Amino acid sequence: MQPLGGGVPRFIPGDPLVHRLGTGTPGSLEDVLMPTVSSSRPTRESPRSDAAYDLVLVGGVPGAGKSTAIAQATDDLDHVRAVDPEDISRWLRRQLPAGTPYHSYRWLVHFLHTARVLIQLLQGPAAGRRLVVHDPGTRVRRRGLFLALAHLAGWRTVLLYVDVDRSAAQDGQRRRGRVVESFDEHWHSWQALRPQRVANAERSGPPRADQATQVGPTLARSEPSDAVLLVDRATAARTLRQLC
Repeated sequence: MQPLGGGVPRFIPGDPLVHRLGTGTPGSLEDVLMPTVSSSRPTRESPRSDAAYDLVLVGGVPGAGKSTAIAQATDDLDHVRAVDPEDISRWLRRQLPAGTPYHSYRWLVHFLHTARVLIQLLQGPAAGRRLVVHDPGTRVRRRGLFLALAHLAGWRTVLLYVDVDRSAAQDGQRRRGRVVESFDEHWHSWQALRPQRVANAERSGPPRADQATQVGPTLARSEPSDAVLLVDRATAARTLRQLC
């Protein structure tokens, strides 16, 4: 990892994303579903005691750059636990015969990721810790379930959406070498949800996609427990880092 301006690290392809699984060398499914926050790595920033949120749900259509933003923002933060389906995907690739097509086990990736998120949410918040969850947000019922459990468990939640155009999202999928067959469904769902998310983000106040510079505890909330932020791909990692 190499730092960019403002202390945000730049992701170099091939770097181990050890922030997600603690040790970075998970050997069992339990390691994947129940990650621990490692204390052995050097930490570049201490947790902010004045942070307004302890849970960030990172949304956006497939290919928007959610996993990349999470990696860039949280890789060197020991107090952050990041939950991303890429962890499950990598673990399954190691267990399955070489060359197994992703579409044949995609359902299992989604199932295990959902289980992992539910486990983390039900554990509830811990002082000085942050939880960052990768969830497209285009599946309304699943997002509603996550939010309901988060509220019941006492999480202070912010919804961070990476807002990109269709061509950018499709290009992002091609670059990662995995095209989502149900992308049209995700896109249409996002287009239906986006006007409400934009309105909520406007009521919440900055940062928006063109003005994401600082995030602080005074950010207004569009709902009793949730703030909504829309950012573009270029500012997603910086905004997420500031939330952590």
